Amino acid sequence: MMMTWSGQVALAQVPKPLIGKTFYNINRWNMDPRFGGTPTVKFTSANTASVKKGDIMENAKVRLYKKGFIITTEQRKLSDTFQFEVMPAKTANADGYEMKDQQGVIWTTRFSGTAEEASIKAYPAAQPGYVKNVIVLPKRNNEELYKVELYAGVIQEVDCNNHSMLGVIEEKLLDGYGYTYYNVKTEERMLSTRKGCPDQKKTTKFISTQPLIIRYNSNAPIVIYTPKDVQVRYKVYTTNNQWEVARPQ
Repeated sequence: MMMTWSGQVALAQVPKPLIGKTFYNINRWNMDPRFGGTPTVKFTSANTASVKKGDIMENAKVRLYKKGFIITTEQRKLSDTFQFEVMPAKTANADGYEMKDQQGVIWTTRFSGTAEEASIKAYPAAQPGYVKNVIVLPKRNNEELYKVELYAGVIQEVDCNNHSMLGVIEEKLLDGYGYTYYNVKTEERMLSTRKGCPDQKKTTKFISTQPLIIRYNSNAPIVIYTPKDVQVRYKVYTTNNQWEVARPQ
């Protein structure tokens, strides 16, 4: 595949599995939609992308750089450098992709799909200072073999100690409907071990409460209310449906 820019020949460089994929800025997932919402990068072809920052969407050119790309917008000439741990291969990764920008911020394709308005109409609006988070799970065969692990946390700069956030994810029942939803109760206070960190180096991490494990059900959205600065993440687990048995002693 060959493309040309201003008379110059440019070889295809964005791997096919990335074309059409949208990456979301994980540190700014909760930006107010009135101001453009979450910043995104979408690879639109082997050499182009669309970049949204704030309420401005721009077309951009893409060129290879190490294990990633430099993406430069066409109007404002803004450039960002993105790197992968391992450059994506020709085959698609069903679990999604992550890349880091020049500030070390993660941009990920692992964002839940958007729920249809009708499916969440019955749930109450978020209270002032809170956000309604919605997870839409894809349909799977044998969903009874899967579990979802929910995490609520904040993004913080921390040292080498192990950190966690005080709080709990509470299960609630929606009156009159029988639907389940979840509330996160936290003061966003941190707990940590107290070992010495000789280099005093700090890294940006997601610091969460203890997770809550729930059943996998693609027929209903998972609705979670959190303080506006608290992010919800989740993992999906499966088993082979075989029991392991404890030995009486």
